[in-house]
Amino acid sequence: MQQSKCCALPLGDSPKAKGGYRDSNPGPPEPQSGALTNCAIPTTACLKGFEPPTHGLEGRCSIQLSYRHISLCIQRMKEKNTLEYLASVERQIDRLTRLEEALLLMSRMDAGALEFQKKEVDVFTVLEMAAENLDDLSLMKKVAVHVPEQPPVCAWLDPDWTVEAVMNLMKNCLEHSPEGGAVCCDWEDNPLYVRVRIWDEGKGFSGKDLPHLFERFYRGEEAGRDGIGIGLYLAKEILEAQNGALEAYNRPGGGACFEIRLYHR
Repeated sequence: MQQSKCCALPLGDSPKAKGGYRDSNPGPPEPQSGALTNCAIPTTACLKGFEPPTHGLEGRCSIQLSYRHISLCIQRMKEKNTLEYLASVERQIDRLTRLEEALLLMSRMDAGALEFQKKEVDVFTVLEMAAENLDDLSLMKKVAVHVPEQPPVCAWLDPDWTVEAVMNLMKNCLEHSPEGGAVCCDWEDNPLYVRVRIWDEGKGFSGKDLPHLFERFYRGEEAGRDGIGIGLYLAKEILEAQNGALEAYNRPGGGACFEIRLYHR
């Protein structure tokens, strides 16, 4: 990594990016969840007392569906005296944990209580830290993340929260890339802002999804079964709160692209 005159953070897990909003390894097929009105909230010891926050109807529905899934899996394991559905239970608990973290973050942002510790940071370091946090997903999907070494460029930002935002963008690209493909990025500086682009080699955004990508709880046509629909919304909110901008479009040669603009002070 090239050294720059601005702050180059040590590579590794970012304190706030550590949790991320990542999908865990896929488990067995999900059982039919049924109507929300018939949800049976489990009272087993492992879930007793767990009351994640809700944030509107979408958040409550997502939580109820996860509870329903866990309840059905536990019931089937008891009936069969087997641990066959343990991986699925663990996956749903991980999903609930990620949802709880995301809802708490959303609440803090809505209340204006999220503090940003901004400083001059090397853009390469931010991208490299985000990619490093997604190593497990990259290996599972068999998709590489390429962060090229370019001339140093610095931006005025909170490194931890910006890594969190970039992780969500890279994760979206990883999830929509073909096996053996790659997620790429580049950046450049101009008198007004630093432009960062992150793109994949997938099908690109559908015309139906493109206008709604950054809406809260929006899940696209190709969304994974464990997707929450918050990652892109949070990425945009975090970047805009730092005098940045985020947009998405399809590349002329194919694939989806996210473009970040980090305006200078």
